[in-house]
Amino acid sequence: MQFVAMQFVVLDAISVGLNTAVDAVVVLAAPRVIRRVQQGSGAILVALGLSLLLARRPA
Repeated sequence: MQFVAMQFVVLDAISVGLNTAVDAVVVLAAPRVIRRVQQGSGAILVALGLSLLLARRPA
């Protein structure tokens, strides 16, 4: 009975450690990710504007 309880404690400690590590990585990488998303959305808007500019309209 104590062996099963110890397994739960060890697995819980591993789970908490991995979740904390992932949270730390996300927090440290967030500024770069946000910047990339902003640049990507800006590039998409520019591409859409250029496609509208160059689109042929029926006469």
